[in-house]
Amino acid sequence: MRGGVRNGTVPLPTIQMLVTSLADLTRRYTVWTDLAKDCLWTLASIADDMHQGTQIEVVLNEPGLVDLAFEILDSPIGELHHGALRILGNIITGNDIQTAAIISHPRFYDILVRSLSHKSRCDVRREAAWMCSNIAASRPDHADVSWTEQKKRGWERGGVKERLSTAVPRLERICDATRRLHFIREKA
Repeated sequence: MRGGVRNGTVPLPTIQMLVTSLADLTRRYTVWTDLAKDCLWTLASIADDMHQGTQIEVVLNEPGLVDLAFEILDSPIGELHHGALRILGNIITGNDIQTAAIISHPRFYDILVRSLSHKSRCDVRREAAWMCSNIAASRPDHADVSWTEQKKRGWERGGVKERLSTAVPRLERICDATRRLHFIREKA
């Protein structure tokens, strides 16, 4: 499936039906954890579409799927967290509108901070750091959404500092001039 989705040989209506079916199965994650894990990774593979963004759009437009990913990340079923984060991370790699759809979600910041925490599994921390890197590489206003001095201190208290050694300077560098002045005043 992965190769067919990536090279465009699977028709878009087929991908849409697949995404709908996978999302329906994933909603039963508390009962069928192993199946949900496979579904999440398949959805993440479909959303791995940086060049055209069409497949990202299909995943993003599936009703309730983004909320489901955040719900799973709030659940105690840690083995599903990596796949759910990968879906969100792959959407973030899309265009500015697709990125904004994820980073403006009300649960985004809390999930990101928790995922970067030393209490999270190593694979989840790496995935969350990769998401930060992608946000830092996007538009400055996207970095502003995820970056404030207050949030930085919260991340450091949560044991996140060493995990963001490359993303934090990038976030600071690309924030707009107003935000930089705010940082300077707050540090003084």
